[in-house]
Amino acid sequence: MQSKIYNKAMKLTAATVLSSALVCSCASTRTNKQEDKDSKPKQDSVDVFVPTHPPVVVPHSWREEMNRK
Repeated sequence: MQSKIYNKAMKLTAATVLSSALVCSCASTRTNKQEDKDSKPKQDSVDVFVPTHPPVVVPHSWREEMNRK
C-alpha cells in the first residue's frame, strides 16, 4: 500500500519539476529574443572590402563547360 502512494507522489513531483523547468526555459528564450530585437546590428570593423585571394579567371564560358559533359 505504501508503494502506491510513494509512486503517485514521485510522479507528481517529477511532473511539477519538469513543468516548472519548461516554463523557465520558455521565459528565458522569450527574454533573449527581446534583447536580440532591441540590439542594433553589428557593423563591420572595416569599411572597405579587402579580398583574401585574387579572382579566379576561367578561359571559357559556362555553356562551353556544360557542352563538354
